[in-house]
Amino acid sequence: MKMIFKIAKTELRNLFYSPVAWFLTVAFMVQCAVYYCTPLVGTARWQDIALKSMPNFKGWGGLTPQLFMAGDSIFKNALQNLYLFIPLLTMGLISREVNNGTIKLLYSSPVKTREIVLGKYLAIMLYNLLLVSVIAVFIVMGIFQIEHADYGMLLSALLGFYLLVCTYTAIGLFMSSLTNYQIVAAIGSFIVILVLSRIGGLWQKYDFVRDLTYFLSISGRTIKMLKGLITTKDVIYFGLVIFMFISFTLIKLKSGRESKSWITGAARYGAVTVIVLAAGYFSSRPAFIGYWDTTAGKYNTLHPNIQKVIEQLGDGKLEVTLYTNLLGGGAPKGFPLNRNEYLSEVWERYQRFKPDIEFNYVYYYDTGDKDSTVYRTMPGKSLPEIAQQVASGFDQPLSLFKPPAEIRKMIDLSSEGYRVVMELKYKGQRTFLRTFDDQPFWPEDEQIAAALKRLLQAKLPKITFLTGNLERDIYKKGEREYELLVHAKNQRQSLMNLGFDSDTISAGKEIPVDISMLVLADPKTALDQPTRDRITEYINKGGNMMVLSEPGKQHILNPVLQQAGIQLEDGILVEVTGYEMPDMVKTVNDRANGRNGQGWRVENIL
Repeated sequence: MKMIFKIAKTELRNLFYSPVAWFLTVAFMVQCAVYYCTPLVGTARWQDIALKSMPNFKGWGGLTPQLFMAGDSIFKNALQNLYLFIPLLTMGLISREVNNGTIKLLYSSPVKTREIVLGKYLAIMLYNLLLVSVIAVFIVMGIFQIEHADYGMLLSALLGFYLLVCTYTAIGLFMSSLTNYQIVAAIGSFIVILVLSRIGGLWQKYDFVRDLTYFLSISGRTIKMLKGLITTKDVIYFGLVIFMFISFTLIKLKSGRESKSWITGAARYGAVTVIVLAAGYFSSRPAFIGYWDTTAGKYNTLHPNIQKVIEQLGDGKLEVTLYTNLLGGGAPKGFPLNRNEYLSEVWERYQRFKPDIEFNYVYYYDTGDKDSTVYRTMPGKSLPEIAQQVASGFDQPLSLFKPPAEIRKMIDLSSEGYRVVMELKYKGQRTFLRTFDDQPFWPEDEQIAAALKRLLQAKLPKITFLTGNLERDIYKKGEREYELLVHAKNQRQSLMNLGFDSDTISAGKEIPVDISMLVLADPKTALDQPTRDRITEYINKGGNMMVLSEPGKQHILNPVLQQAGIQLEDGILVEVTGYEMPDMVKTVNDRANGRNGQGWRVENIL
């Protein structure tokens, strides 16, 4: 161990005798200063304006990620440009010894090869701490300049930066041992880093190699740490890659001193690779992953209410089957190529609390309707012929997809519009978890929690709409109707997808007291006295009610509302603009969000 420290001390001294280390340190500091000060100055300028012009301004909030992680912030740019610095630093670690002839002195001295390699790598690790200290200076400045700075997020990001730079230096150390030319070693380091950054997108269609190539990918490994979430999977990944390239360096240097066949060397490289891949595979299994959310608000962790829902699942088997229709909306999102992305975006946070979730994948093609757009797009072709063309366009084998007759024997997906959808199964209960035609595409926590509650047969809030007086209809589409709000399966924010049960009740029937809310949605005819009495009785028993009205309906709704001591006032709010009707009034939120072309119709004042 003493010899390792001696070699590290000598290497570190030689490192700072050369101008390269000083140049890279100064260049890195300038880069960090630029990307820290640029967003800081802009934010401070607008804050001064807001303080002078907005009496109720209380600050921006969330400045820690804005100044350090987002956009042109310091961490994001430091990590993106790191590969430009490290190869220049490591290109002469071993090759310099060979060119100067000092490697022979080291070999002839009582120093083991591993001591040489570990000593040199230790020196680079110590230099990496200098880069960390540069960023730490700006973190300290940020702590004094940002109100309620998120220390945990900053320290997590700093750890991610250090692990990444140590990984790059391990790669550079190995490349330096392969050649006597420093520029070749630098270029080789660039290439290896590029390969590791891109390998995660290769051969993702094949089940056998998908997890292996995805594990080897260095791209995105620091994303969670930048957000304040430290996982054992990512930390072990960096450790394994460092171990692999240091081992490769040892094998290379030893092979130069031994007279053994290339098969022996290849076997050694292969053994190290297999060990790393096996360890990486098992360490990335959900059951073996540990999590540490370092953010102050635990933003990377599921809400406690959702955690309670997952706890109710207990040890029961939760099975998730993803059905992907080759001819349906959002099909590429469900292909094997994007499977790891699907698991990461949708289920990884849930696997943290229930790692034994079972995932299945079913691929099929079906339209369910001879008049569908698919037939009109490719006239004269049968459905299998159309599917063959579409599969070729997506570069997918048609054999992967079940034909209509086969998929219909398994499950009826006609009610889901034959699009990408998940079916959740738990103790004999089933429910659908849907995707949507918007930017996130996949369901979010609100929709997933609602689906889990349905599986548990929990009592969900029930919204009942009163009918019988030409109210807005929850089963019809149209500008006046409420189907999109209540029952639309393709709408993320519909009550159905948010965990609400909805129903209607005739004005002539008794209103049940076990409903969560009664809605009277803009009736066109007056309610008779018995109906008003039933509403009053329901409210007196503690029931909740929502009344909606178009302007000019005071004579219809005031008899109902006056029983509760309230009424609609005469008149409506108006706003004269050059692009909307006067009764289309923009709200404060619309103005803040810059919605100049939209307005909301303001109803009678209650």
